Amino acid sequence: MARYSATDEGRLTNLFWADGICRADYQCFGDVLAFDTIYWKNKYRRLLVIFSGCNHYHQTCIFGFALVEDERTTTYTWLLQNFLEFTMNKSPSVVVTDGDEALKAAIREIFLAATH
Repeated sequence: MARYSATDEGRLTNLFWADGICRADYQCFGDVLAFDTIYWKNKYRRLLVIFSGCNHYHQTCIFGFALVEDERTTTYTWLLQNFLEFTMNKSPSVVVTDGDEALKAAIREIFLAATH
């Protein structure tokens, strides 16, 4: 699955993608979601977001990826809405982040019952 948003001129602003293995892993191991953003490390000057967790063998599971334009609440809300749709509306119980205020606001809006 891939979802994207673009400007009126057709310029890519945000992109979320994941595959069936990501979805299956999330359904089994998605109670705790770790959300990491890597800053401006690609040639398109987008933030790389990695959704991950841990399986029953304590191995890292990847649940999805995104490239986002900025760290605004509206951007994170778009991203988390698409992630939630991808996971068939299964919200995590716990979300681990770096404490970004815009991200915390989006988590409160989209993952209503999650502890952050």
